[in-house]
Amino acid sequence: MTFLTTRFGEIDVPEEKAITIPDGVLGFPGRTRFLVLDHFRDVPFKWLQSLDDPDLAFVVADPRSIKAEYQPAVRASEVSDLDVTDENDLAVLVVVTVPPENPLLMTANLQGPIIVNARNRRGKQLVLAASDYPDRYPLIPDPAPARQPAVAGTAS
Repeated sequence: MTFLTTRFGEIDVPEEKAITIPDGVLGFPGRTRFLVLDHFRDVPFKWLQSLDDPDLAFVVADPRSIKAEYQPAVRASEVSDLDVTDENDLAVLVVVTVPPENPLLMTANLQGPIIVNARNRRGKQLVLAASDYPDRYPLIPDPAPARQPAVAGTAS
């Protein structure tokens, strides 16, 4: 099928590449069909384009490219509706927020991963316990370190 998007123009979408997220993404419950699109080569980012709303696309990333030790505790009951038969079929994405006024302040929502069963293309967004991972994890830890003024009489 062909789909017209705001950001990418007209794209051909093979039906077997569509991801269904029955409950939608947080804040967008009516949008249930998505497509993952590459951003640019050599960057960890992709786009999660809604197939229900041509204006809606999220920047997403594999959370392990952001925080190598990212291992959210996911109970089988939380993903039972994804019909998982092999946990190796699961892919994890996190939404990245890029403030237009200062892209260096971009963050990833590690608290709300999107889990996708790559075998059947069904997914859901989870909300992890607040103490596990932050919802605004800085991708650039300190984009503009403040310079400490030299104090008179101290060695520099």
